[in-house]
Amino acid sequence: MEACKKQNIDAGTLFHQIKTADTSRVQNTSFKEWDLPLISFLILEQSEYLRHATGQLLESLYELEKESSGDNLLIIEAIYAKFKSLADQLTDHSYEEGEILRLIIKLRLSAKEKTANGIDQNKLTDRKIEHYNVIQQLRSIRALAKEHASRNPSFQMTYIQLEHFDTILTNRIHLENCVLYPQLSV
Repeated sequence: MEACKKQNIDAGTLFHQIKTADTSRVQNTSFKEWDLPLISFLILEQSEYLRHATGQLLESLYELEKESSGDNLLIIEAIYAKFKSLADQLTDHSYEEGEILRLIIKLRLSAKEKTANGIDQNKLTDRKIEHYNVIQQLRSIRALAKEHASRNPSFQMTYIQLEHFDTILTNRIHLENCVLYPQLSV
């Protein structure tokens, strides 16, 4: 909201434009024909994006906490605490996943090794379980945030950020679980 004020932009109009934007092109991407190094690179790049987006969301929630009081403050504090926990889990997960992907790329690109032999399949299974848990936590946060956004206009922009974050994270998890991990099981 503060950024809109500084730029002399109506936050309600901006909110409406973002909410009605056509995102169908983004959600219909098929990764099945992509090769492993490209997929791995994209996942590592997405880790950077998610880390940055997580920081922005935490900052937005912190600013909302400073402006809120009463019941609004309690809800924002709850959302912040849940999202902070999720962000910490994602940081750990991304680091571990990055290490796995670096090893895989090294093995696959070397002339000696053309398979993912040496990759512990239990680590991949653990990642899938973590993915499921992250999605469940994010859905819980979004449900709480959606109800609050409908009653609190200053929270609507943060909710849009949260929706976008959810879309990117869900696409990344799909890419990993349905495209990358099956390639590694060869």
